[in-house]
Amino acid sequence: MNAGANEAGGITFTLKDDSKVRRDALIQATKLAMDEIQIVATALGVGLRGPLHAEVLENGVDRPIELGFRAGDVGTTPVLPGQVEVAQS
Repeated sequence: MNAGANEAGGITFTLKDDSKVRRDALIQATKLAMDEIQIVATALGVGLRGPLHAEVLENGVDRPIELGFRAGDVGTTPVLPGQVEVAQS
């Protein structure tokens, strides 16, 4: 490249208000975790009385999608502001 950057990074897509989506995700994740714990307990032949500890990590478990590009791969596609729709499947 003549006078520009040949690497780009740091683009993050977020929601203005993720509280409802986050709450729904926590409910689903908790139910899944409890189901998995019950499967393990059953396989071990033990009973459960309930969780001893539960913790929600803030910004500790994010797994953003990372894409790497070499010079020349990116082209001229602009990143424009717009709307993001979140739907449950």
